[in-house]
Amino acid sequence: MPEITIPVVAGAMLAGFIQGLTGFAYGLVAMSVWVWVLDPQTAAALVVVGALSGQVSTKLVERKRRSSPRLIPYLVGGGVGLAVGFTLLPFVSVTGFRLSVGIFLMVWCPIMLMWRRIPAVTASSRAADALVGSLAGGMAAFGGLSGPLPVLWTSLQRLEKAVQREIVQEFNLLILAVTFVGYVATGQFRSEFFPIAGAVVPITLMATFLGRLAFSMISQSLFRTILLLVLTGSGAAIVSSTQASGMEPSPSAEYCVRRPCWIQTGTLR
Repeated sequence: MPEITIPVVAGAMLAGFIQGLTGFAYGLVAMSVWVWVLDPQTAAALVVVGALSGQVSTKLVERKRRSSPRLIPYLVGGGVGLAVGFTLLPFVSVTGFRLSVGIFLMVWCPIMLMWRRIPAVTASSRAADALVGSLAGGMAAFGGLSGPLPVLWTSLQRLEKAVQREIVQEFNLLILAVTFVGYVATGQFRSEFFPIAGAVVPITLMATFLGRLAFSMISQSLFRTILLLVLTGSGAAIVSSTQASGMEPSPSAEYCVRRPCWIQTGTLR
């Protein structure tokens, strides 16, 4: 049975805090620590349960806050994108896709950080938001990358930080809920997983609370900077993990359809 070690606790605390602050990135942050001390199946299951528990707790705490009408197109598009993405998954090179996205994030996010005069996107529409949501849903199916595209798009729109975080958070909650149902339906939660999950979930909830608290104390410009830094680090983590997995035999297309490759490696955002 996996042991509850200091790296396991540290990974849950750091990932929960970042997710509470930004609304995404639990999987990338946690797996950057857990990959060294846990087997991939246990780590992947912990990412799903930890991230989902953090997102649900935030949703319950902020339930009195009225949802932004801008959120609906993202959710509708995300559902469509997930369905199409899972259908096309056998025909997509998951490794090549993740590597391309990782390199893009490593290049484009620092540019957005350094070049403050990039013009804001002011001519957005519900159709454009739905398109971004559908593309992000497809990216989630192909490589577990549900967060980067909504973050970049809302950053370009210069949305108020609460609206931006809500869109990213609610979108990831949809992806996590679908993944959790898939885990339950396919029996991916093994008996040895539950004791360690019993420790990780409370730690995640506490760290998520601290992240929400920090979110309320930072400025709009600092929030945008943090998002772009997290995305840049995410890109580096994606490239690193993709190169490492490239040295191992790739899962067959049949296996990816039954249990998507990004679930196997626990890189859900």
